[in-house]
Amino acid sequence: MDRFRKVLGPAPSPAQVFATGHRETFPQARTHHRQQPCPRARFNVDFAPALDLAFEASRSVMSSRTVSADPKQVVIYAREFLRGLGDAGVVGCGKHFPGLGEANLDTHHELPSVDKPLKKLWNEDLVPYRTLRRELPFVMVVARGLSLGH
Repeated sequence: MDRFRKVLGPAPSPAQVFATGHRETFPQARTHHRQQPCPRARFNVDFAPALDLAFEASRSVMSSRTVSADPKQVVIYAREFLRGLGDAGVVGCGKHFPGLGEANLDTHHELPSVDKPLKKLWNEDLVPYRTLRRELPFVMVVARGLSLGH
């Protein structure tokens, strides 16, 4: 979303929308897409929303692109965001599978390594993907950088 800021103007970040406090339904999440570059520029695909969990380890990297460390809250926000995109004729994409919530390096420049037990990954990072699997037309995959601990 930030890549088009100079052309289309600023848009609120997912974290700003999440901070509105309407976490039961996130009414702003459904309309958040209207302020995003893809619908405004008439693109039909948006590589959003980020389904990464907002853990402290990735705060400096993920910044305002994540909404919560609680997977259920991420699902609520993402579901509404995806519905809003769909209403505008735009296809959304869940990212960054299998989860960069604890990565401390920016994947645009380096390949981070997340050392996390599979059980913890399943119960945290993968919850949004499992829950939204029928609502995500496609998923952006992080091909390297995940180390499954025991």
